[in-house]
Amino acid sequence: MKAFTVLLAALSVLLGAGLWVGAIWVLIEHQLFLHGSVEAGAKVVKLDQSISGPGSRAPSTVFYTPVLRFTASSGRTVEFHTAWASTPPEYEVGEQVEIAARLRARRRYSIRRMRCC
Repeated sequence: MKAFTVLLAALSVLLGAGLWVGAIWVLIEHQLFLHGSVEAGAKVVKLDQSISGPGSRAPSTVFYTPVLRFTASSGRTVEFHTAWASTPPEYEVGEQVEIAARLRARRRYSIRRMRCC
């Protein structure tokens, strides 16, 4: 019984340490993205819909993913889907939002200031 308790404590410590390492890695990755990105204004051009739970007994939920469009400094028009969805939709078609964009080899975009609650 004592060996099981020690093993459980060790696993808990390892799991906690792993969660801390993961959280720190995400924070550093996000800061590096923001440091290497440029701010731009983008417009919500449409809201894509996705349905969760079709075919299951649980009620289906419709999620809305904003599709944004902006013009890069090179003059090229870029359109992209955000990496998240919400219900009800957080943004309206035609709304202007600030984004952070990294236009180098591995392109990445993110809404600069997300709304909360």
